[in-house]
Amino acid sequence: SGAIDDQVKMDKFFDENSRKRAIFSSQNFENGSGRWLPWGLLYRLIRENEFEDVNDTVDKIEAVWASYHDPQEYSLSGFQNLYLSNIIRLYTYAHQETAFYEAKNGKYNPAVLHIKKAKQLSPQDADSYLILAQILIREKKCGDADSEIDSVLSYDNNNVGAAFLNYFNYADCYQNEKKANEFLKIYENLLKSQETPLKKL
Repeated sequence: SGAIDDQVKMDKFFDENSRKRAIFSSQNFENGSGRWLPWGLLYRLIRENEFEDVNDTVDKIEAVWASYHDPQEYSLSGFQNLYLSNIIRLYTYAHQETAFYEAKNGKYNPAVLHIKKAKQLSPQDADSYLILAQILIREKKCGDADSEIDSVLSYDNNNVGAAFLNYFNYADCYQNEKKANEFLKIYENLLKSQETPLKKL
């Protein structure tokens, strides 16, 4: 059968085609042929053994972003229907994914710009604040990281990610073991409180 109906066939499809042309997808999913990098609003497949120059890759990703229109320049600036709101969510997530990739590779400046744009597009999306907090912790900007974490906890005091980053900020950035242990207990208690016992399922 010519259908791509299992993982082996999917991996083979990607492997054979990526040798000839760039492959893009709207989703990031596991496959044995390589890995997907955020590429503007899409993902690009990088083959398993393909050399990746981070500087060159980031430049290309930024060039893709520079070619886009700002989704808030047109009707979204004053009116949001369901379809246009979905576009905002798509841009927000793509900015977050780009920021995460760039920050993971030490490119903090462009990463912060993407996170700021994501926050502008979707001010209530906690992920943007938590990604920025992680970047600030890496840059040893402990107080600024606190502000981002507190922004999330101000409207969601049970956010597990924010609770963990409070611990991590004091353990790694402030290097205050006593305070870090206090936040670790809060994080662990929060995890326990959100677990659903099997007998209740």
